[in-house]
Amino acid sequence: SRTKSGTRINDRLRWNMLDLDVLAWMFEAGPTPEFLRDIFELRIVVEPAAAQFAALRRDTQDISRMGHALEEMRRCGLQTMEGRAADQNFHRQILLATRNESLITLATSVTAVVAWTTRFARDERQESRDPMPDHDAVFDAIMRRDGEDARSKMLLLIGNASSDAGML
Repeated sequence: SRTKSGTRINDRLRWNMLDLDVLAWMFEAGPTPEFLRDIFELRIVVEPAAAQFAALRRDTQDISRMGHALEEMRRCGLQTMEGRAADQNFHRQILLATRNESLITLATSVTAVVAWTTRFARDERQESRDPMPDHDAVFDAIMRRDGEDARSKMLLLIGNASSDAGML
């Protein structure tokens, strides 16, 4: 919006789909199957590589922070705001452990996508599958510094989250 010229709406192709407000609008309006597909494809592109890099570059503090996030997820569950915040933190810590500034800049958007898709799966779709084994498997591979296994376990985690959100 501009003073004395009104409000203009940009073509959807010019929207920043990773903007936190845009993500909120898309989910609050009810995400389309195409939108869900797009954000899970984004996760498939970014997070497995991030898990692989994190496994190779992480330090003991990264492991401690990831472990704490998993403990909070387990304690609170994904039905609660605290559990969902812990889930976001786990994914954020993986991106931070990559030591790659370009990937780290995606952390806010990726963790927002994680939060919204989890909320959608749990609240809208009433999904109750326990995601902890998937998260534990990623964490275990990162702890063992097994980059390839971290990548494959993250792909599995995202695939299961996609199914939880109704994507096949």
